[in-house]
Formats: sequence, structure tokens, C-alpha cells
Amino acid sequence: PEELLAVAFRNPRYNKPGAAWHYSNASSTLLGLAAENATGQSLATIIDRKVCKPLGLKSTGLCTEPSPPSPSPKAYRHGKAGRWLGYGDSFVEVTGFSASWAGVGGDMYSTVADLGIATRALATGGLLSDSSSSELLSWQPTFWPGVDYGFLINRNPRGVGHEGNVPGFQAVARYQEQKQRTIVVLTNLSNNADGSMPAETLFDLVVDHLDQKALSPPTATRSAAPE
Repeated sequence: PEELLAVAFRNPRYNKPGAAWHYSNASSTLLGLAAENATGQSLATIIDRKVCKPLGLKSTGLCTEPSPPSPSPKAYRHGKAGRWLGYGDSFVEVTGFSASWAGVGGDMYSTVADLGIATRALATGGLLSDSSSSELLSWQPTFWPGVDYGFLINRNPRGVGHEGNVPGFQAVARYQEQKQRTIVVLTNLSNNADGSMPAETLFDLVVDHLDQKALSPPTATRSAAPE
């Protein structure tokens, strides 16, 4: 974390604090380091104590090895020829790639079931005091149309949550308050050759299907005569 932050702090800041919005994973890195310094505990312990145990998450945590705990799928991405880390069209397996550089910003493992529980709790402030929940969900406009950001969480017309990827994996998790439903999509392909994101594409297909199904009239069936 210290090395990552050193890289960030060598560059000029985008704007004065509070003057504008800008996305950066350095914020997550700094927050994780601050939490460790404040508690004297490792980030993995903090996440387990403050998030996983209260929510009953059995298959979620911070990675301590290059790959997620077994059983887990193999991981793939499209990178650049000769430099697979960049986004490109060369298909490569990256199962053993360590995402430890992402730290609190992405080096976690989970399941669809666990993320469903966690996403609803985060989107509704379920783990927080009223004041902290208000800060978490204090929305600010971004330069992306239809997207507002709170405290490392966002909302768009598809719900409240977040999306992200590290080489080999992508996740989208959102809670839709009006429909009282949580949708989570995980893929073991972090990016398509055309630059699109597989989990985001699948997420949109799922939402469109569920919305269309909700609008469809019930199908009439003939009752069988009792014997």
C-alpha cells in the first residue's frame, strides 16, 4: 500500500478537496491503510470482524495467496500481445496472477450468495449508524451520465452498488430498492476482446429479462379435472 500511495502522491492532484469528483483506487488503498493504523489489526481481520461475521458471510475475505481459495474457477482476460496486463485482444489464462496490488480496492474473494447479502446491507446502510449511512449514501454527480457516487459506492438507473475487475475476474453487484431485489454477476473473464466487460453485459441482460418478465401477463393454464 505504501508503494502504491507513493506513486499516487508523486502526481499532481486533480482538484482541491471538495471542488470536484474524480474516481481513483488510491482512495481505497489509503482508507485500508488508515483502518489498519487506527485499529492495530490487519485489513483481513477488520473485514472479517466488521463485515463478514455480522452478515454471516462464510465464503468472503481478503486474499492471502496469489489465487482465490479453492475451489475457484480458472481466470482469463484479453491483454496486449507481449504485455498481457493491458487491455487488448490476446486471450490469456491468468489464474495464478496475484491481485495483491489492488488491496482493499479489489483483492477480495466471494460468492454470488455472499455478495447478494453484502450488497443489500451496504446499499441500505445495514452495518452502519445513521450518521455513517448518511455519509456513505451522500450522492455526488460524476462525469458519467446517470451515475452518482457516494463514499466508494455508486448508483445508476440499474441500482446501488459497484462493479470492478482485476485480471481474470469481473463482478457487478447492485441492489434495486424499488423492486426489493439484489442482482450479482461474477465472471472468470475480466474483459472481452472488443473492450466490453462481460459481467456488465450479462448484468444488463439479466435486468432486462427480469423487467420484461414482470411486465408479461400471466400465462393461462387449463386445470386438470380431479380423478
